[in-house]
Amino acid sequence: MSYSVMNLSKLYTENRRKFIFKIYPYTRSYDIAEELVQEAFLKAFSKFSQYNPEKGSLKGWFVKILFTSLWDHMREQKKIPYMMHIDTALEAELSSYDEEADLAALLQTIKNPMHKKVLVSKLMFGLSYKEVASTQGVKEESVRKIVERFRSSQ
Repeated sequence: MSYSVMNLSKLYTENRRKFIFKIYPYTRSYDIAEELVQEAFLKAFSKFSQYNPEKGSLKGWFVKILFTSLWDHMREQKKIPYMMHIDTALEAELSSYDEEADLAALLQTIKNPMHKKVLVSKLMFGLSYKEVASTQGVKEESVRKIVERFRSSQ
């Protein structure tokens, strides 16, 4: 399948709000989240020639650029993400993640709030184990165990 910048533009147009709410729990500001999504789109647009469809989906590639922009912003601000209200933000927007509906339903069954935040960060937001560990204040190995237990229980 041939990809063009038009595919990227369509992805952005159709999913802009979803992308904003993916990073909103980290920024705690809709305006900043919106600005970061726009910045990520401009980066993706300028680097589109580097996209390789054999390595993954266009959406996944864009989300990596989006989270890189988010982490750069947070480093500049010297802020640690505030994750206390991640459940509230998720429950308000969970239905907008159509492709992750089954995962969202499974995550609703998790009772331990810390485990739920770890799983949401890793599985829905696509953060690395290291990023999840640093945002949640737990060891990277603990994140791996939580994710492995969740996957094996499915």
